[in-house]
Amino acid sequence: MPSALRLICSPLTVATTPGGCSLVVELAEVFEQCWREAIVEGTGHAVLAETLFGRATLRWQRGTRAEQRILATGSMRAPIYAAIVREKLGWIGAPSQALLQVSSDPRRLTPFLRAHDLYLVGLQALDDAIDAEEDRALRGADVASALGCSVGALVRVAPKLVGRAAATAAAGGFSWFARWLDAFAESISRWRLPGDALGDELDAIGIAGEIEDAILRGADIPDATVVPSRAAVPA
Repeated sequence: MPSALRLICSPLTVATTPGGCSLVVELAEVFEQCWREAIVEGTGHAVLAETLFGRATLRWQRGTRAEQRILATGSMRAPIYAAIVREKLGWIGAPSQALLQVSSDPRRLTPFLRAHDLYLVGLQALDDAIDAEEDRALRGADVASALGCSVGALVRVAPKLVGRAAATAAAGGFSWFARWLDAFAESISRWRLPGDALGDELDAIGIAGEIEDAILRGADIPDATVVPSRAAVPA
């Protein structure tokens, strides 16, 4: 869990809990320390754990900042959306990444990360579809409109990405993960919103294809996207 999480202090928590902000910070620090210790215990490599932790924290910061800036503009391309989600949520896969790097066959790391990224972006697409109304109220735009599609199309993107994640996991030898992803993709494929079914499906196919291509290429957020006022930002 990135150390930047200690910066999160929910106004609702502050308003409803005495010392709410300090409680959030304290809890985040406890989780952070346990996260670090678990990776060290699982791998036996403190340096590796610290390296992955530092990278995950930096990516989380980059992703959340880019998300705020880009959504405020009301326009976003699918590959940039994929890069933002990968940066913002990549820390979730850090423990598995650490274990695979010290395993007997570290070559399995790449297919795992690709499958995991496809799954996370699919999951985020669902979350962003659910939060569309709230995002419009708080940020002036929602992800679906920024991508140039309907919320119904964004819902249809999710099972396509999760299905591709299942195929990628299976090809990489992660059979249990693949079966779980298949089941999840099948479950959410039944979710539909009223609207132009054909148009939503065509948009979803195009967006999912662009996202998958970006993930396979390992596309990152362009530096100019993260901090528009600078020509470059150190990675």
